[in-house]
Amino acid sequence: MRCLIVYDIADPRRLQRHMQQHARALQRSVYLFEGHHAALARCLDGVKQRIDPACDDVRVYAISQTKRLLHAGKALSVDGIWLGSDVF
Repeated sequence: MRCLIVYDIADPRRLQRHMQQHARALQRSVYLFEGHHAALARCLDGVKQRIDPACDDVRVYAISQTKRLLHAGKALSVDGIWLGSDVF
């Protein structure tokens, strides 16, 4: 399974090291997770332990198995995902 995990939290350092152990950084607070449901559950359990639910926002977006995601700007090569700028 593939998911984008994105967050907006008061102190990003709380999650940065944890997320780097479980997913690939795409941007400062955007990570690509690729793995099994059990691995995602472990990752999210760690996230829940590190956030303040009163003021932090963490979201997980499932990505379909499409081979094509579009973006604008500097490209990041991720195996199995094509990132191109032809969306605009």
